[in-house]
Amino acid sequence: MGDEEAERKAREELENGLRALDTFLLKNGSAQGGDYFLGGQFSMAEVMTGPFILRRMVTHAEFCDFDFREVCERHGLKELAYGFVQRMLAWMEAVSQRPSLVETIP
Repeated sequence: MGDEEAERKAREELENGLRALDTFLLKNGSAQGGDYFLGGQFSMAEVMTGPFILRRMVTHAEFCDFDFREVCERHGLKELAYGFVQRMLAWMEAVSQRPSLVETIP
């Protein structure tokens, strides 16, 4: 498999993962009171995944020409569904602005 084909496959797998996360957040999370997994309550879900998400957002944009926000918008993850904003991008934005997580970025 050539470099371009490997890159295309990796991007496709990442995009599929983002769609799966959005579906999971819509099905299992709470949108009441905020954009965290449990709504307005910052939880262990964000503690465990937040630093990973922040680093991926930064490194993929800088080194892989892959913008999570653009991918979310392209796949309709920011569109309205059933009267609620899709959760994935809102969750990523909330996590990326949490001061305790922002401080983990060098």
